[in-house]
Amino acid sequence: MPLPVASGSIDFRTYKLLLRKIDQILIQSGAEAALQEKAVEMDEQLSESPTKRSTNKIKRCASYALRCNIARCLSQESYRSFSVHLADSILLREFCGYNTPYAPNDTPSKSTLQRFESYYSEEIIRKITDLITFAGADVTSELHNNIDGLLEAVDTEVWLMDSTCMKLDIHHPTDWVLLKDCLKSIMQSIIQIRKSGVRYRIGNPEAFISTMNKLSMEMTQGSARNTSKKEKKATFRKMKKLLSRVAIHGETYFDILQKNWLEYGFSEAEANQILVKMRKTLDQVPAVIHQAHERVIGDRQVKNKEKILSIHEDHANVYSRGKAGAQVEFGLQLLLGENLDGMIMHWELIDGKPKNDTQHLDGIIARKNSLPAAVQPTYIVGDRGFHSKKNESSIEDEGMESCICPMSPNELKQRLEEEHFQKMTKRRAQTEARIGILKNNFLGRKLTTKGYDSQSKQVAWAVLAHNVWVLARHPYFDLLEDEGAA
Repeated sequence: MPLPVASGSIDFRTYKLLLRKIDQILIQSGAEAALQEKAVEMDEQLSESPTKRSTNKIKRCASYALRCNIARCLSQESYRSFSVHLADSILLREFCGYNTPYAPNDTPSKSTLQRFESYYSEEIIRKITDLITFAGADVTSELHNNIDGLLEAVDTEVWLMDSTCMKLDIHHPTDWVLLKDCLKSIMQSIIQIRKSGVRYRIGNPEAFISTMNKLSMEMTQGSARNTSKKEKKATFRKMKKLLSRVAIHGETYFDILQKNWLEYGFSEAEANQILVKMRKTLDQVPAVIHQAHERVIGDRQVKNKEKILSIHEDHANVYSRGKAGAQVEFGLQLLLGENLDGMIMHWELIDGKPKNDTQHLDGIIARKNSLPAAVQPTYIVGDRGFHSKKNESSIEDEGMESCICPMSPNELKQRLEEEHFQKMTKRRAQTEARIGILKNNFLGRKLTTKGYDSQSKQVAWAVLAHNVWVLARHPYFDLLEDEGAA
């Protein structure tokens, strides 16, 4: 169904043209078809006798997921906001495939959009991203052999590497605030259980949360008023005593629900969800109390590797940046490698303690060897954080050339006499901007999903959307000739 002619601003026409190019890329690169086939394969593992009708439905759902995730990353909207925007926008409905006779009557809700993002594994999203990159680099692909195709092939010879901290959706990990988080999490679960009719001596659950909030405000105001350490410690002891009491109530309600969930009308999935959340929080209570006691009462430091930064995101790490306004950040390390055209060729979200940049080379080489020979890099570029004698030797053994900035000033002076090294060193400064574009314009400054698996998928979808955006802005044959009829 063709779009109605709409006179919009230049920004609207540019955005419409961008979506047309992305649509062209998804079809002609084979990325959309590959995801459809993967979706059918995944469903066949669950269904013994799929019909043609059900297979076509699965393929359409795969297309909806792919296009909705790309469009949402481009617009940087929440699930709820994008759900409204999609329903209201003729342009977005056309791009996402919701204007065909086979499309559902209703556009996707926020919950459906969330399922779209979480359904496919990070590995599958990475393969789809690679298909798009390979199509852009291969001059024989359909993307190049059309009257409105690419004019130039994507350059994959050079990889420019850098790492950054990807912040998680957590508040600043103040020790005593973690006590409040534990109490609130336990009490929210207890309130949910009590709604089904479970009763045990506890009093008003909201009163516990209110009391903890008051104690938290005392601690906060005490810092502002320069309250004595003795008074702060007294307030902290009240918080610790209250949390210990709530933890006992939590264990009681946990046992009741675990033994009698069916009797109180819970489904197995509902009961399991509550129990998993409670168990995770209750198990952390002793460690949270100990950590806060060491720092507030004992006035002793806790090593970074032993710190609990969040009771919900226990895989978060302290990332020492040493930069103005961000001496320390809390989140996960993200390694990125872009090519000269700005497409991200390699990425890795580190699950665990941040690595020194010199330790990333093994993963880069493994990624390089997994790619077809035609798109493997010839040059590896990085700042002096990636430099080591071992890395220089490994790069040479792999048949590549290192353009990593040397640690030694004398060696750097010698290498700057090489014209290609000088050019790559100058180009490397733009990689910082590429990181900023991905983080701020596609990931929204911090990862809003919960848990490492979901976060790695969020990063993968953002990289996919970023790469099709970059490729859509690559030199093409003129597409503006028929813009008025589009």
